[in-house]
Formats: sequence, C-alpha cells, structure tokens
Amino acid sequence: MRDGLAAGLNWWALGEALAMHPQAAFEAYANLLEGTRTPAQQRPALAVVCTAGLVCAHDLDSDYGIDLDDLDPAHSLTTDPTVVRLRQAAKLLGEEVWIAVKLPGTYEGDDGLPEGAAARRWTSVALYPDELAGCARPWPSTPSTTPTRKTNRSRSPEC
Repeated sequence: MRDGLAAGLNWWALGEALAMHPQAAFEAYANLLEGTRTPAQQRPALAVVCTAGLVCAHDLDSDYGIDLDDLDPAHSLTTDPTVVRLRQAAKLLGEEVWIAVKLPGTYEGDDGLPEGAAARRWTSVALYPDELAGCARPWPSTPSTTPTRKTNRSRSPEC
C-alpha cells in the first residue's frame, strides 16, 4: 500500500485492488504516507456531502439533500465506510437512521450544520460520475428533471 501511494496510485485504484470504497481505503491506509490527499481532493468532481441523523432525534431536512434510500440500492455511497458504520450502529441500538446526500455547493447558503440538527456530516465520493445525477436535487427555482420520493422521516413523538 505504501509503495502504491508513493507511486501515485489514487484511492480508486487502491480501493478497487482491495475491493473497498475509495473512502474506506483512505481511512484504512492514509496514515502510511504523509501528506496524502483525500478521495474528495483527488477527484473533487465526485465529491458529495453526507448528513445523517437518528429518526427519533433529528429531522431529515430537504436542505440536507436527497435521502440515500431514494437512490439506487447499488449506489456506491451505500458502501461508504461512515454510511456502513452508522447503519450498523443504529441497527444494534434498534434505531432507524436517515442519511442524506447532496453535491457540495448546490444549495443556497453555506454548508453549516445547526447545532443538534443532525448527528453527523462528512464528505465522501461517488465512484462514477453518472451516480451524481441522483444526488443533484435542484434548488426550488430550478426545474427538476429527476423525480424524488417524498420521505416522511420526522421525529417520532414517542422518542
């Protein structure tokens, strides 16, 4: 891995060789070479911003993006290591977690997350450019060409 990084292999090549998402390969091996760039830095055109929260504690806001469950179940973001960890932890706790995904900078305002609004926000990457089409929910003033399913994942009163 160290030799591959030193030779200039990117996280896609290393991830493919290890059967891992590029973000997972980065998390596992970035410490082997000082100054290594994140997958989002290597391929900014494939970067996405993910936001997650527990259904019983945090409301899924459309400003956070598209619900990951609205994308194809085979979408590469389903193998993002943080997505996998959050879903596993929620399952162990008997909770439900929502995860939203959007393209960076596609919404008005900044990407600041109000305190207590959600449990986690991080940057990840899609594997292929065509996967980004599902992540681009236009701002209301822009005509929509990609239908999205309206989700009803708001806090439950019994939580």
